[in-house]
Amino acid sequence: MRKLPMMQLTGYLSMALQVPVVDNTNLKAEYGIDLQYTRDVEAQTDASAPPGILAAVEDQLGLKLVKKKLTVQLFIMDRVERPAEN
Repeated sequence: MRKLPMMQLTGYLSMALQVPVVDNTNLKAEYGIDLQYTRDVEAQTDASAPPGILAAVEDQLGLKLVKKKLTVQLFIMDRVERPAEN
């Protein structure tokens, strides 16, 4: 179990879901997180496999992810170059 603030959890969920996740909980403390889920959609049909990430977040953490259209700021890096040597 890892102790994480909600901001860090939303960052992890954004990477896992490949969409921006915004924290609207207003929870400031760190919370013990032990999220067990299956990434593979086919494995989710196995009754003994952990649930998918959306179900796991709701069932195990008591948080509900709601799809909304919001304006968010993104940082897009289109190119990386090594600095020139002096």
